[in-house]
Amino acid sequence: MARAADIVFVESSSGRMWFGRPLCPSNTSDASTGKSFNEWRFRAIIRELPNGRYETTRQARSPHGLRTDLFLTYPEAQASLIRWFQRNFKITSQG
Repeated sequence: MARAADIVFVESSSGRMWFGRPLCPSNTSDASTGKSFNEWRFRAIIRELPNGRYETTRQARSPHGLRTDLFLTYPEAQASLIRWFQRNFKITSQG
């Protein structure tokens, strides 16, 4: 039985931006197609904007499927990307 994949966030060296990455990319697959994780088509980014809001950018599966949303706080933005990632990616094997 596949379980939801875990995502970790790493802050950029310049600050004000966090990049989401799968905790175990080699064991992660697309929930709808079953294909293995493709790092080149994946984005999960949180940016702190000058007005104090947070913008999330996410992309998976299609190179044309880029989506953005705005949030008031960093925890809200992070929780949104975690939910999105767990809906779209699963752990297929233990390693």
